[in-house]
Amino acid sequence: MLAIEGRYNHAGGMRVGGENLWKHHFAYETEESEGGTKFVDFEYLANLLRRTPRTFYNEEPYYDYDTTNNKVGTEGNATGHFTALVWKSTKLIGLWISCGKRINFKNLPGEQEYGVTCYIAAKYYPPGNVQSFQRYIDNVKPPIKTEEECRKEIFEMSR
Repeated sequence: MLAIEGRYNHAGGMRVGGENLWKHHFAYETEESEGGTKFVDFEYLANLLRRTPRTFYNEEPYYDYDTTNNKVGTEGNATGHFTALVWKSTKLIGLWISCGKRINFKNLPGEQEYGVTCYIAAKYYPPGNVQSFQRYIDNVKPPIKTEEECRKEIFEMSR
């Protein structure tokens, strides 16, 4: 519904789960083929979904674990995607993507003229980001390992 209606609002019924939204514009060149004109690269969309958790986690440097707010000087940066992603009591996360129709980017900088807007919804159950200082302290903890340590551990487990 996000892409069809071109809206960027949270879904109703938040009692059954939390939600993060992310809007992504990408330009493309059309390709003529036997099947007609190609507008959307589905491999790109799959990669976009795979990158979404990393994009949310990249908000971590702005989060202050002691105050549960943004670090001083980073107030304009979002941290709600990050805190929802790592919320300790959340057990299930689902990602959905919906892309709208072709749009004209003529008024935007760049060489390519056409593109598409995709909306990604991340749903969390049970929901995180419960507006309580103590709940943030209990559910959003600093990392205990580096990314490299995690990668190494995952590699070792997969052998």
